[in-house]
Amino acid sequence: MRVRRGPAGWVGVNIEDGDKEYKESRVVITGFEDNSPATEIGLQPGDILMQVGSVKIHSIADVRNASFFLSADQKVSISVYRDGRNVTFDVIPSLPQQPRFPVFAPGYLLNGDNALRLKLEN
Repeated sequence: MRVRRGPAGWVGVNIEDGDKEYKESRVVITGFEDNSPATEIGLQPGDILMQVGSVKIHSIADVRNASFFLSADQKVSISVYRDGRNVTFDVIPSLPQQPRFPVFAPGYLLNGDNALRLKLEN
């Protein structure tokens, strides 16, 4: 059984299912979140994601599975297929970023304390 060690990790890679399968994977890197660990290691848009840690990637579901086991501040290898060859990068996931905008439910953020307080309106 695999377990995550420590707080959840975040790499900041945007992906989608591509039209073609390369070496058994259809998962294409489309971009990166600002100030993410992924922007610092050499991954590029268009890379085909092949493996994250010990998890082989075939579909986006595999990426979700692999990301569940990422731990902040613990190095993990990411393998991609680029220009006809496999390339491996090491990345140290960080803590997940906070949303860039407050998430609103049927209430409002009050008093600037980042706690969601419900305010009922007639």
